Amino acid sequence: MFSLLTVRPIARRLQRIATTSRAFAQGHLEVRTGDLAADEIGQLGRQFDSMAQVISRQVGELRTLAEHNSVLTVELERNARAAERTMLSRDLHDAISQHLFSLAMGTADLATHIRRNPEQAAGQAEQLADIAAQAQDALRAMLLQLRYAEAADRNLRASIAEMTEKLSRRYSIEVHTQIQIDTRPIPLLIEDVVYRVCQEALNNVVRHANAKRVHLSILQRPYDLYASIIDDGHGFDTRTTTSGLGIIGMSERVRAIGGTLLVTSAPGKGTHVAVCIAQTPAEEVDHGGDRVIS
Repeated sequence: MFSLLTVRPIARRLQRIATTSRAFAQGHLEVRTGDLAADEIGQLGRQFDSMAQVISRQVGELRTLAEHNSVLTVELERNARAAERTMLSRDLHDAISQHLFSLAMGTADLATHIRRNPEQAAGQAEQLADIAAQAQDALRAMLLQLRYAEAADRNLRASIAEMTEKLSRRYSIEVHTQIQIDTRPIPLLIEDVVYRVCQEALNNVVRHANAKRVHLSILQRPYDLYASIIDDGHGFDTRTTTSGLGIIGMSERVRAIGGTLLVTSAPGKGTHVAVCIAQTPAEEVDHGGDRVIS
């Protein structure tokens, strides 16, 4: 009887600690044992309560950090949209406005040249037709980019498939696509950056490369996501040409999420745009001496 009366309170106290720990493990972070006794069981209860207090505080800090990150994400998206509008405005000025200005200047005195020198007027008319064709190509490329914007709301594989299918059909460019994505989830921010880089690279193919074939590949490797766009166009000199091809914008997007952009090109040898974005702690990558814009 004495043993029973002695053990029962101890058993109840141990049961309370066990019940409290199960409740805490299930997410009830406010529960405590409240055992203030000076013996070993009370010490165990106080240690548990102290640990629970620390964990509860850390969870609260993580929640606050998550809310702060959510605000930053919204701000990042807002800044991205503003950057898109700025880029569109710049492209309109660089590609369309200048062509229209040239057309206006060339047509202002065309009628006079036709009366005075028909042969010179014919040559000027051919130049104007060429300027008009360039403006039309630039406008088509910009409209193509705007149409692709809606596709980015879907998954990366479907968005890339639609983009390349439209480009191939509309501009008679042979596009070979290879997409290997496993079951691991890709963060939406990384998906968006890869999509936008592919979009800009294909837009450059339409506007500048005069290419017949493009190979686009996206590979989800053990430690990173790798995207590659290769065309057989006339290429360019990477040492002197960057800003006019949207390379700076692509580089800023990739660098913002800790990735690397590699652009390899030469006149007459096509262009290769490659992106490597780590999904785990980055491993060292050897780019073999090619030009890295990061």
